[in-house]
Amino acid sequence: MMEKTYNGWSNYETWNVTLIVSNTEFLYYLARDFMKDFEGNNPYIAFINYIGYESKRTVDNIPFLSYKLDYQELNEFMLEHKE
Repeated sequence: MMEKTYNGWSNYETWNVTLIVSNTEFLYYLARDFMKDFEGNNPYIAFINYIGYESKRTVDNIPFLSYKLDYQELNEFMLEHKE
């Protein structure tokens, strides 16, 4: 069985939110600053709650919190921002 991925991510939705966080300057710097002091198991959800994006969507209409997102991948993505 072939594994379905999107640009190396588990799906389009996960790829899209990482793209937005990585390529939107203020979100990128907020993520880096947030991760400096973060201690916990779910940095992505904690970050989204911290910045108040629980009900916001990307410019491509993807919710920042959704059952379609791969939270394990998103947590690993956030850990890459830890200095």
